[in-house]
Amino acid sequence: MPTQTQIDRLLADLGANADTFESEEITDLFTRAGEDYPAGSQAVIFAAARVYGARQLIAKLTPQLVKYKQGDSSEDPTPVLDGLKALLSLYEKALTATLGSTQTQVRFAGLRRKPTYEKEYPDS
Repeated sequence: MPTQTQIDRLLADLGANADTFESEEITDLFTRAGEDYPAGSQAVIFAAARVYGARQLIAKLTPQLVKYKQGDSSEDPTPVLDGLKALLSLYEKALTATLGSTQTQVRFAGLRRKPTYEKEYPDS
C-alpha cells in the first residue's frame, strides 16, 4: 500500500493530478511493481510504478488525441505523444539504473592453468 507521499510524488513525476488516476489505479501500479520486483527495495518499486504509470498514461491519452484541421485552427497531438514517450524512456532508464545499483554484481573469471613442464627421460 503506497503512502500519500509516494502517491503525490508519482503524480508529480507523471505531470498528472488526482483526476487522472483513481486511487485504485495508483494502488494497482504499486502492487504490480511489487509483484514484478518482489525482492526490490522501495526505490525499485517506486521506479517501476513510475514506468507503469507512464505506460498507462500513454494508453489513456492516445485515443483522446486526434489530429484535426478546420479552417485556420488545427491541432497536432504528435508533440504530446513524443513527450510522453520521452518521459517513458527516461523512467525506464532510471529503473534500469536503480536496479543496477541495488543488485549485487558477480564476476566470473577463469583461473590460469598450471604450466606444463616437459619431462626429459634419459636415453635407455
